[in-house]
Amino acid sequence: MKKISFLLVFIAGLVFAYVLPILKTLTVNIKDFDLSLSSSSILATFPSHSNIDLLDVGYLSLKRIHEIDGDTALTTKESTEVEQKNDLSEAESCLRVGARLLLDGRLGKAKRLLERAVALAPSMPQALLALGEFLEVHQLDVVRADLLYVRALMLAPKNKQAIKNRIRTKDVVVMQDLTKLKQIDQKRLLLSNVPDSDPALKRIQREAYYHHIHHTVAIEGNTMTLDQIRVILDTGLSIGGKSVAEHTEVLGVDSALRYINNTLVHRVGAITLQDILAIHLRVLGHTDPPAAGHLRTTQVFVGPHLPPSPTRLQQLMEQFVAWINEAATVAMHPVRCAALAHYH
Repeated sequence: MKKISFLLVFIAGLVFAYVLPILKTLTVNIKDFDLSLSSSSILATFPSHSNIDLLDVGYLSLKRIHEIDGDTALTTKESTEVEQKNDLSEAESCLRVGARLLLDGRLGKAKRLLERAVALAPSMPQALLALGEFLEVHQLDVVRADLLYVRALMLAPKNKQAIKNRIRTKDVVVMQDLTKLKQIDQKRLLLSNVPDSDPALKRIQREAYYHHIHHTVAIEGNTMTLDQIRVILDTGLSIGGKSVAEHTEVLGVDSALRYINNTLVHRVGAITLQDILAIHLRVLGHTDPPAAGHLRTTQVFVGPHLPPSPTRLQQLMEQFVAWINEAATVAMHPVRCAALAHYH
C-alpha cells in the first residue's frame, strides 16, 4: 500500500514539473495576443456618431450597422425600397391567386387575399378595383366598392375600368345617401315639433351632447366612459384613476361646443378663420396652451399620412373658409356639408 502511494505521488510530481512550464508559456502568449476585432468581424462595434442621423420624425437612422467581408449593410432608404418592391410583388401574387379562387367559388379565401393585396399595395389601382368588384358583385356592398373605385381614379384618372365601375356605382351611392339624409330629416322634423320646454326633449338634447363629447375624445384615445363624462360635466368632480390630460380633453371639447352654440350656430355663411382658431383655442386651451388658438408651426405625422407643411396652412385655411361660406356650401345638407368639411 505504501509503495502504491509513493508511486502515485512520484507520478504527480513529474506531471506537475512538466505541465507547469507549458501553462506558463501559454499564459504569456495569451497576454501578448491582440484581442482587437478586425473590420470583417461579425461582432462589429456600435457605429460612431458620424454614422447616426437624427431625423425630424425622431427616429435614429443607422447609416451603417456593420460591414461583413466588405459588404455594406443597406441604408434605410434602400431597405424601404426593397420592402416596397417585395410588398408589390406579394400583392400581385395575391391578386393572381385570388382570381383563381374566385373562379373556383372559394369566396372567403379570395376576399382575404384581395384585402391582403390592398393592404400591401394601397396605391395599386388593380388591387383597389379587384377588391371593389368583389364587394360589389359578391357582397352587394356598393358603398365600399364605390369608395375603392374613387381611390383608384385618384391614382389613375384615365383608368378605363375604374371610370366604368365608378359610373355604374355613383348613382346607386347617391340614392342611398339621399335616402339616409331623408330619414335624418324626418327624425329632425319630429324633434322640432316638440316644445322646447318638454322635459323629454331636454333629456334627449343633453344625452346627445354627452355622446358627442364622448365620441369626440374617445376617437383620440381618451378612456373616459360615457357615465364618467356625464359626472365631470354635471358635477365638476374628477374621476379617480384618470389622468389630468383626459379630464382637460373633456373640458376642452365642452368649452368649444358651448362657444359654437352661443356664437356661431346662427352665423352660418359668415365663418372666419379667427372663429375656427377660437374653437381650437378652447379645445386645446387646457391641454396644450402654447399651441391653442394658433396654426401649427411644425410638421406633424398621422400614421402614413403626411399633412400639409406649416408654411401652407394659412393659404389652405383661407381657401377652406372661402369654401365653407359659399352659397352652394351653405345650401348643402348639413350632414353632407359636415362630412365634406371633415374630409377637407
